[in-house]
Amino acid sequence: MAPYEAELRTYCYMVQRGKPAASMALQTRYVEHATGIAAGEYGLSTCAEHLDEGWVTFWVCKYIHILEVIKALPQAPKTVFDHWVLGKLYS
Repeated sequence: MAPYEAELRTYCYMVQRGKPAASMALQTRYVEHATGIAAGEYGLSTCAEHLDEGWVTFWVCKYIHILEVIKALPQAPKTVFDHWVLGKLYS
């Protein structure tokens, strides 16, 4: 089992049960395997955004329109609205 797999499966389970989205830092080399777990086993959509050299923020969500919201958000929230939207994604 990969070192991130238990955390990923927990997030996938929570998203399946109603959480809008979940994210985690993931090494780039694991993105393909993590996508296979989230999409293949849980039927979820995924998105990987550059975080740092060799790392991505790996997003998991149930509905495709949530990915559009995630992609539109700034990397670091600055306004009250940015923080509110992030709160809604994680609630």
